[in-house]
Amino acid sequence: MRRGISLFCYFRHVARRFEDLHLPFPYRESDWPASPISTPSPRPPSSFSLFSLRPQPRILPIPIQPPRTADLVRDTLCFPTSAVDPSQHAISAVMSRRSARIAERASLTQDLAASLVPRPPPTFRPFPRLPLEIRQMIWNLSLEPRVIEMEYEEEQGFFTTCSLPSALQVCQESRSTVKKLYPECFASLWHRRGPLFNFSLDTLYIAHHFFEDMILFLSVLREKEINSLRYLAVEADHFEYGCSCGECHNPLQGHDNFERFKVVINSLVSLEEITIVYALEAELGFETEKLGWRWYSDATEKSSAMRLMDDVPAEIMASGIHGSLGTPDWCDSFDFLTSCKCRHVYGWRKFRRVEIPTEAPKKKRKAN
Repeated sequence: MRRGISLFCYFRHVARRFEDLHLPFPYRESDWPASPISTPSPRPPSSFSLFSLRPQPRILPIPIQPPRTADLVRDTLCFPTSAVDPSQHAISAVMSRRSARIAERASLTQDLAASLVPRPPPTFRPFPRLPLEIRQMIWNLSLEPRVIEMEYEEEQGFFTTCSLPSALQVCQESRSTVKKLYPECFASLWHRRGPLFNFSLDTLYIAHHFFEDMILFLSVLREKEINSLRYLAVEADHFEYGCSCGECHNPLQGHDNFERFKVVINSLVSLEEITIVYALEAELGFETEKLGWRWYSDATEKSSAMRLMDDVPAEIMASGIHGSLGTPDWCDSFDFLTSCKCRHVYGWRKFRRVEIPTEAPKKKRKAN
């Protein structure tokens, strides 16, 4: 009884739905589609049993078959596509395209921001598990050649401002592996400590401002250092003003000093290459201030490491101040240096001024 009432209410609701959509309702039973589920056949009337005096109810067949599949329910209850307002469909399409463009712009912005963030260098985590011999080979191969520019102070002796190799600062294992390749060199009787120098990789650079101390430096070289030095770089001013012309004030001026310098150079039995550095800051002078850099003029200005390049730097070419540069050349009096390999390069470095206060700053008085 309850099942019949539920089906009656359901079909009354379906009929009203068809009337709202102005669609014909199949009132006749023959118009209804056949249900894929077969209707159970009626059971015969039950008889009395010895265990129960109450007869079993008899199930009657229901002539009306409701739609039992999803497709039939969709076709019966859902609106057709043609009934949808086309204006609403167009607005939905515009909104979807706008959302897609916004999502694409957000993705591009995230990719650009990710590319600007510096990525950490890749790490090789299985490195500690490698054999000790292979790790030591890797530490030795990580060493890079340096340009060691010498400086001198009476209290400190000969030193350099060049940074130490990274292998000497990474860990205890790397330091112990490469430390034997960097002995302390260029010490004297008055100053026992000297800079760390690798004779197989590093280049000893004698700059223009080292003129006054160069003869002293050459006199303190020990036999081991003379026999081991392989790469030497000298600024072009040494050769341009090294002759006995009597017009320049140079420690190499004069026959005796110049001959002494020749003897020291010829005594470098392991010398493989000598580099003539055409220092751009000395040639351009104060024109480099157009680039925002200062020329090395006194001891209160410290510079970064000298870079040796075969061509003029692109930053100088772009600034247009390279017109006064000539071709690096050297004096004919140094023909004796042709016994070893010789090359001409440009030297360039950026300078930064270091302010050194002459007096202690006065303390400000507190206002009452």
